[in-house]
Amino acid sequence: MRISIKIFIACVMVSLGFSIVAYAADELSRRPENLRAQAEEKVVGDREGVQPWFIDALEKSAENGTPSKKRDAGLFFLYDLNESKNFSRAMKWLTIASNQGDAIASYYVGLMYWQGKGVDKNGPEAVKWYLLAAKRGEPMAQAMLGSLYLNGDKLSRIDVDDKEAFYWLSRASENKQAIAQRMLGDMYAQGWGVGKDISKAVSLYEQAAMQGDDDAEMQLGMLYLKGVGVEQNLALAMKWLHKAADGGSGRAMCFIGNRYMYGDAVQKDFEKAVYWFEMSAKAGDACGQDNLGEMYNAGTGVKQSDIDAVKWYRLSAAQGTADAQYNLGRKFEEGKGVAHDLLRAAALFRLAANNGQVDDAEDAWKRVASVIGPDKERSALKLVKKLSIAEDFLAALDSD
Repeated sequence: MRISIKIFIACVMVSLGFSIVAYAADELSRRPENLRAQAEEKVVGDREGVQPWFIDALEKSAENGTPSKKRDAGLFFLYDLNESKNFSRAMKWLTIASNQGDAIASYYVGLMYWQGKGVDKNGPEAVKWYLLAAKRGEPMAQAMLGSLYLNGDKLSRIDVDDKEAFYWLSRASENKQAIAQRMLGDMYAQGWGVGKDISKAVSLYEQAAMQGDDDAEMQLGMLYLKGVGVEQNLALAMKWLHKAADGGSGRAMCFIGNRYMYGDAVQKDFEKAVYWFEMSAKAGDACGQDNLGEMYNAGTGVKQSDIDAVKWYRLSAAQGTADAQYNLGRKFEEGKGVAHDLLRAAALFRLAANNGQVDDAEDAWKRVASVIGPDKERSALKLVKKLSIAEDFLAALDSD
C-alpha cells in the first residue's frame, strides 16, 4: 500500500508525507460552492436559526422538483444542517436524486457511506456509489476512485492497481478535476503504471495549479527550484511555493522555511526560517513541526527550549515522521524537556528505524536496548507495536 507520494526525479525527492486517499477524501468531501442552492446564509442564517417553514418549503420544492432540486435538499441537510439527526434526511434526498440519474448525488451517497454519516462506515458500499457516479461522468467520483486504486485502501478492500488508477484519474483530468490532474502528474513523474514523463507531469501540475491546487503549486515550485523537467528558475520556484503557502499548504510553508534555513534561492535567514516553520507547524504539517522542533532544540533563530522542541517533535511523531520519532526518542534518552525514560526512548528509536530513519535510529536502538536489558526491551517492543496501530499516538505513548 502506498502511504505517501514520494516523487523521485533525478536526484530530487519531494516527499508530501500524507496519504493520497485521506487527502483526496478530505478535499473531495467539501461542498462545492455552486451547489449551495437556497442554503445561502443571507436566506437561511446559521443552522440554529433555520426556521421550520424553510425546511418544509425546501422539501416540498424537492419533492415536486428535478433531481438536482432533490440533490440540493440532500446537500443542505448534509452540510448546512451538519448534525447527525439530519443525516437520514440527507441520505433520503440524495438517494432519490441518484435513483433519478443525478451523478453528483450518487457521489455524495458514497461519501456518506465512506464517512459513516447517518449509516455505518462501509467502504465497499461507498465504492459502489462512487463507481455509479463515475460512470455517469462525475469528476469527483472519478478522482476518488483513482486515488483509492493509486494507494490501495483497506476500508474499501481495494488493492493498488495502477491501471485502474490511471484510467479513472485520466477521465477525471479530462473533466478538468484539479486533484486528479495533480495525482496523474504524480503518476507520470514517478512512472507508476505509465512511462515516466516529466514534461507530461509538469503540464498536469500546471493545469491543476491554474485551478488553485496547492500541492500542484508546491510541486511546480520544487521542480523549478531544482530545474527538473523545466528550466531552473528560482523566481518562479518561490512564486509557486508562496502561492501554495498563501492557499494554506503547510508543506509549502515548510519548504519555504527550508529555503531560508539553507540559503537556497534566498538569502539565509534563520529567523525567517523559524517564521515559516512555525506557520507550517501551526497549519498541522508534520515537516514544519519537526523542523520547528529542531530549531528550538538547537536554539537556531529562536531561544533554545527543550520543552518547545519536545512539544513539536511529539506532534510530528504522531503523524508518522520517522525523524521526529527519533528526535523525540533522544529527548527521552537525555531527559531534556521530558522525564528521562529509556524504555520510551528505545521504543521511539525502534519505531523510527521501522519507519525509515535507519542509520541513526538503528544505532540508538541498539545502544539503549543494551542498557535496559531483555525484560524492558520486550516491553519496548510491545510499545512499538502499540504505537504502530494506535488511533491516538500520543495517548498510547503517554499511557503507563
